[in-house]
Order: sequence, then structure tokens, then C-alpha cells
Amino acid sequence: MEKKRLARIALTSKNQAARLEAVKKITDEAFLKEIALKDENPNVRTAAVEKITDAAVLKEAALKDSKDYVRKAAMEKITDEAVLKEIALDASDWAVREAAVKKITDAAVLKEAASNDSDNYVCQTAVKKITDAAVLKEVALDASSRVIRQAAVEKITDAAVLKEVALKESYSDVRKAAVEKITDEDFLKEVASKDLNCSVRFAALKYSSSDVRVAAVEKITDEYLLKNIASNDSDSDVRSAAKKKITDMATKNRYPPYTGSGVCDVCSHPLSSVKAYIVPNDVFYNSPKWRSWFKNFGLFGGTRTDADIERMRANDRSQGSAVCENCIHMFLD
Repeated sequence: MEKKRLARIALTSKNQAARLEAVKKITDEAFLKEIALKDENPNVRTAAVEKITDAAVLKEAALKDSKDYVRKAAMEKITDEAVLKEIALDASDWAVREAAVKKITDAAVLKEAASNDSDNYVCQTAVKKITDAAVLKEVALDASSRVIRQAAVEKITDAAVLKEVALKESYSDVRKAAVEKITDEDFLKEVASKDLNCSVRFAALKYSSSDVRVAAVEKITDEYLLKNIASNDSDSDVRSAAKKKITDMATKNRYPPYTGSGVCDVCSHPLSSVKAYIVPNDVFYNSPKWRSWFKNFGLFGGTRTDADIERMRANDRSQGSAVCENCIHMFLD
């Protein structure tokens, strides 16, 4: 009698709270299935889903319920591998597909999800679960997303596969990820001389001498890469070379070269043996770094004031100031 009363309340009551309380007490799965799929309130549907074990009903709730938390509750209950495979490959909600992928162990399904899912979160979740070296190779070489190919490369330890990626991959970031894991020095030398991307070539020089890597830095024009090297390279000479190249590039783009004789207007170093540039006088005299240096150190010792600088500016009839490569940093901010 009590079961019928609870079923009637759960199925027909217009009071949501009453239906919810009835569901919590019902044990008959036949009633729970109907409520899980048809009740108008998502909280009631969730309560029913949490008490169901029928894989078909759980699958329908996971695939079709309009509320994400109901779909999530259904996914948490599903353990049938065949149902999980279907959901992982066919569900329209990426979060549901990802939840299914997290519970799957089938390498073929994980490969399919990693290589072809439309959402990178799902793909990355699948890649993290793959342990089969052959499957990782296929994903690294064939996945539609370069982000996923790179994620697979980062899990690969097979040198032959890494070399294949380094030679065949079209995106430089993925090639670089492969090169960073390769230890064959002869192969790396080949990459360093032939790869079309400067970041890949530089990565291939990781076992080379400091002189070789400094020379490579001097050929790089990618400012992002240079900044990365300047901040993170383990070799101080290489970092210094990168910083100098950044300065040289900024200077070249901003100031014309000075080809005359004389001395640097900042440090008085002879200009015959160093690069120098022409800095317009309004930039020169307004440079905060130069003004601070001049007031505190200057060319002749002692201290100077802003008034001294303004008198110098008033008496300067030149079109610009000659600044050597060692002092030009004062005028690049």
C-alpha cells in the first residue's frame, strides 16, 4: 500500500518537494526509470537517476537530459564499457564525452577520441589515458589537432617515433617538442642545419658548445624566442647573446647607424671600434635613464642638475647624438 502511495505522489503530485521526498523512499526501479526520464524538475530527475542501475536508462539520461548536472549524475553511475564507448564517441555534450573517456580503458576508443573529437579537452583527456606506444604514435602523427599531436609527443619515449615527428610534422611547436626529447646528437645536428624554423633549430643545439649556440642566437630574428632564451637558457653567455640581439634589433629598427668618427656622447668611448647610432636630441635629452646617469655620474665626476641638462640642450646645435652600442639601451624604453 505504501509503495503505491509513494509511486502516485512521485508520478502525479504537482508539488516538487513532495515528489522529491517520494523518490528518495521508492525502491522500485520501474517507477524510478519513468521519473528519471520524464519528471519536469531536474532535481527530481537527478534523485531518481542516482538510484537507478539500468544502463539503458542511465545512457538515455546522460545523452538527452536538458540539464548538465542530471547528465553528470547519470555518467557517474554508468560502468558498462559498451555504453561508455558509445557515449564517448556520440554524445553532443563535450563534458559528457569527457566523463565517459575518463572511465574507458579501451585503447581503440581512446585513440578515436584523442584523434578526432571536436573538443580539445576531450582529446587531451584521452591522450592522458593512452599507454599503448603504438596508439600514441598514431595520435602523434595523425591527430587532426596540432595541440593533441604535441600532447601525444610529450608522452612518447620511442626515439624512432620522435625522429619521424621531427622530420614530418608541419607545425614547428610539435617538431620542437619532439626535438627536445631526442638525444641522438648526429640527428640533432641535421635538424639544426636543415629545419626551417629557428626555434626548432635552436632546440636541436642543446648539446652543442656555448660558442655554437651563441652563434645560432646571433642569427635568430624571432623576438619571442630571443626573450625566452634571454630569460631561461642555462648558459649565461647564451643569455647575454640573446639580450644583445634583442637590443641590436630594437636599435636597428629605431635609430639609423652612425658611421662617422669621434666618441660616444654618453660614455666618450671611441666609435672607431664599436657600432654606434644616431639618437635624435629630443629623445637623447629626455631619456630618463640617461638623465639619471648623467646627474649621478656624468662624464667628469660630480653631480649635475636638470638645469645643467637644459643648458646643454640649449647649446647643442647638432641634429642628433652619437651613441655607442653599449649605451644605446638608455634610449630604447
